[in-house]
Amino acid sequence: MIKRIKCYLFGVIMLLVLVCTTGRAQSGYEDKSFSDVLTAAKSGDPFAQYEIAMRYYRGWDVQSNMKTAAEWMMRSAERGHTNAQLMLGKMYLNGEGLDKNNEQAFFWLNKAAEQGEIEAQYLVGECYHYGRGVAADQIKAAEWFKKAAEKGDAKAQYYLGKLYENGQGVPLNDKEAVRWFWFAANQGHAQAQYMLAMHYATGRGVHLNYVEAYKWFNLSAAQGNPSAIDQREKIIHKMSKDQITEAQRLSIKFIPVQKIAPSPEISEISAMQDAPLQASGTGFFITTNGYLVTAYRFLQDALRIDVRTSAWTKRAKLIKFDAANDLAILKVDSTNGCLAIDSNTPVEKGQPVFTLGIVSDNLKVWAPKLGDGNIRSLSGVGEDPRFYMLNLPIQPGNVGGPLVNVEGNVVGIITIRPDEILRLKNDEKFGLAEAVKSAHLQSLLDAIPEIRKLQIDPAIGKNRKFEDSVKFATEAIVQVLVY
Repeated sequence: MIKRIKCYLFGVIMLLVLVCTTGRAQSGYEDKSFSDVLTAAKSGDPFAQYEIAMRYYRGWDVQSNMKTAAEWMMRSAERGHTNAQLMLGKMYLNGEGLDKNNEQAFFWLNKAAEQGEIEAQYLVGECYHYGRGVAADQIKAAEWFKKAAEKGDAKAQYYLGKLYENGQGVPLNDKEAVRWFWFAANQGHAQAQYMLAMHYATGRGVHLNYVEAYKWFNLSAAQGNPSAIDQREKIIHKMSKDQITEAQRLSIKFIPVQKIAPSPEISEISAMQDAPLQASGTGFFITTNGYLVTAYRFLQDALRIDVRTSAWTKRAKLIKFDAANDLAILKVDSTNGCLAIDSNTPVEKGQPVFTLGIVSDNLKVWAPKLGDGNIRSLSGVGEDPRFYMLNLPIQPGNVGGPLVNVEGNVVGIITIRPDEILRLKNDEKFGLAEAVKSAHLQSLLDAIPEIRKLQIDPAIGKNRKFEDSVKFATEAIVQVLVY
């Protein structure tokens, strides 16, 4: 265990070394000799001036001299070099090569921040937060922290989390605090790891989770945080042996990464991963590589969409939707059985059809319900030609499920009008069922060439027995969970 923690610490140190050394490759003069760079600097080139300043500052090819570094940094900064402005501001903050001066520090940092320099944006936020060189203003501090945080700066993410936790400059919001702590913690920020652990340990802004709490306390403790060590020892008495083993496993597995910024691809993290279940319905695969169809209506305000089968639950991505016809295409990373779409064979009034759906929100049970009946009308409510009216038992959980003919091919997608959903929630057993005709679904699918190539031919279901069609469809349906 100790050996693995040392490996983790080595990884963090190497990450910090990388961060500290990458700043040099910004002048364009890093491969030039000192005399060549000095000549260009004396001619007024701000990039050369910045390179000379950094060589004196770091002791690269010349003896370190902070005063000379500050002189050249000032020349470059005055000519608008963003990195020079940042470094000059930091030198004024720390009293390196010139007298410590918070007002001058803020002046130069602000110039760099306004040009989009991420670290400068964080430091300007810090100046406003602590009142360094400028009057303390938590609203402005939050604004600048957020600019840097959204670009992946871990320190800014940590401070923004603290502001949300305390309601300083932003509304008090524990979920937002957890969200920003999560970003910083995954970059190896020890204090953010500690704060995230505290939220998991107390259930503030996130579901109570001792395994996650122990993991983050452990990671923070590995970086020498004494508070994390104390809290880890307290929480261990509330955990089972298996929980402790799992938390240690997750700690060992953790690898810090650079510059995690919010994006749709990782929207499942932080508080959103603990969002309550808002709605559920049914969907069905249409390709063997994870494309599936469901109703769009109950996805509109989703923070997160999960797809559940009898074997697994996975995160889904919304690929395309048709709000007018209540259709949505999702994608999950899986291989699976799928249904064929039959949009060409004429459907007759009275034709036998069936549907399958997961009508219960009980996530511990997998029990698809079969509903069989027939086509009641070739048009929906108000004689809407887009829909079939069905003589079919239906419940809200059936929404998005397939309407299947006896050959096991999809001829429609189950939908329920909003007033029918409300009536069902008021304890009515069945609702008035409609189905969007498969022709509208096929039109949506045709807009995605990859799906069109992977769809199976409905002819494969010819002469299939009803019970075989039900079995075939059962293997293709999923439960769609909306958070």
